[in-house]
Amino acid sequence: RELEIARDVQLRLFPPHPPRIPGLDISAYCRPANFVGGDYYDFMYRADSDLWFTVGDAPGKGISPAVLMASLQASLRSQLNGRPDSVASVVSELNRALCSSFDQQRYTTLFCARLDPINWNLTYVNAGHVQPLLLRSPGKLHRLDCGGLPVGLFDSAAYEHAYIHLQPGDVLACFSDGITEATNHNG
Repeated sequence: RELEIARDVQLRLFPPHPPRIPGLDISAYCRPANFVGGDYYDFMYRADSDLWFTVGDAPGKGISPAVLMASLQASLRSQLNGRPDSVASVVSELNRALCSSFDQQRYTTLFCARLDPINWNLTYVNAGHVQPLLLRSPGKLHRLDCGGLPVGLFDSAAYEHAYIHLQPGDVLACFSDGITEATNHNG
């Protein structure tokens, strides 16, 4: 029963569909390796604002990582309603919120980004998450690694943000370790 509750919590965290933004194709999908996992993604967009998106991964299976991600989502959405100054300040506040709510064994990796859909400037923080890949024409690959420690580990953790200008034809792939650790039936 606990796994069913955790799966329901996790499925409700995912947005029903990505936002529609002219000039941008967005796709997202999550399929847990087991019945439920700690993976999370979200989009927050208003027509008069930037697109915020995040990908996270809490270790473990079951209700504990699902509750952690629900807490993270609530905190993140609350902050974004206040129109924050920077991605680094958002991640720092998420870190403080998680540290005050959970013990140090409850943490999450997180990639959090803000895209200005007019100028195509991407500002991001990678808090210990698998490095997203930016593929540029003609086949040049960039890893988005600037950031800091996973959120929820240390109250005093510091986070840096980085900027990158997106160009037509760029492909940004954000994913969890489920991709890099995937195996077939032969291992």
